[in-house]
Amino acid sequence: MVHKSLHNRKYTNLYAIGLSIFLFMLTLCLNLCKTIVCCSLLFTFLAFTINGITIVQGSKKAFSITLLCIGISFTLLYSKPYCIHGKPIDGIVLASYLSLWLASLVGVKAFLKLRPYYSFPVSNGISLGIYALVDGLAMSVFFTAKFPISRVLLIAYKEIQYKSIFSFFLCFTLFMIWYYKTFLERRFLMLSGFIRKAFFLKKAHKLIKGLL
Repeated sequence: MVHKSLHNRKYTNLYAIGLSIFLFMLTLCLNLCKTIVCCSLLFTFLAFTINGITIVQGSKKAFSITLLCIGISFTLLYSKPYCIHGKPIDGIVLASYLSLWLASLVGVKAFLKLRPYYSFPVSNGISLGIYALVDGLAMSVFFTAKFPISRVLLIAYKEIQYKSIFSFFLCFTLFMIWYYKTFLERRFLMLSGFIRKAFFLKKAHKLIKGLL
């Protein structure tokens, strides 16, 4: 029993390490993208990965790992020039990572509150929507000092729209996997029950035949 527990813990730790490395790669690449579509796709997978770490390691470790990834990524990219449509934007790297940190705080708390009441795909889908909304609003506050309000609203609309679309497809895929996994498990249990019942009847038949 102890050996099995250690074996499971080993795989859990390996899974958490893999997710943490993947999270760092996504966090670093987030500010290397030049299009809203690409940033939105990376952000969606990033939020989903944070939720995955939360399940495996708990929210405190998920926050710590996320903060560590943000800190390292910011250190590597803080002096990198960033342009939108040819216009250099100062402070966007810091703003985007602060926005990500705020979105992760709100998103993870929402995810943990939803998990007891909804399935994994549904709770993920709702929390990813919250991630997108918080990040979109936070970045809009930053962009108000850089662009006209009409441009800011357009950027926020596109960001939230793309993130919502990617979140929907990701969670729909999760739901299909979860549904068919549950369906196959039930079918397997039913088949196992029929096999056990048939074996029992056959054994009982032989016993009765031997007595007669």
